[in-house]
Amino acid sequence: MAFCAIVPVIGTALVWFPAALIMLIQGYMGAGSIFFLKGIGLIIYGVLIVSSIDNVIKPRIIAGRTKVHPIIILMGVIGGIALLGFIGALIGPLLLSLLVTIAEIYEKNGV
Repeated sequence: MAFCAIVPVIGTALVWFPAALIMLIQGYMGAGSIFFLKGIGLIIYGVLIVSSIDNVIKPRIIAGRTKVHPIIILMGVIGGIALLGFIGALIGPLLLSLLVTIAEIYEKNGV
């Protein structure tokens, strides 16, 4: 899940949602009602806790430290992964932040 958390919005859900579905199916197929309840519990936990941390709190912390809007970070991660693979998740936001900084310098100096 930590590796998938690099992918914005759906990253962690790629792990917990299939796990919850497997538990629900096992409970439905007769492996025990405890699996069904665990599946429902995992869905509730994933939606309320994991997704809110991953999609709401994490971008605010990152944007607060870097002084860059979260959408720029999101576009950088997605574009970086698409272009460069795993390492692009780190290089993409860095390059976009650099581009925004250069644009701000250009705007202030009126060149």
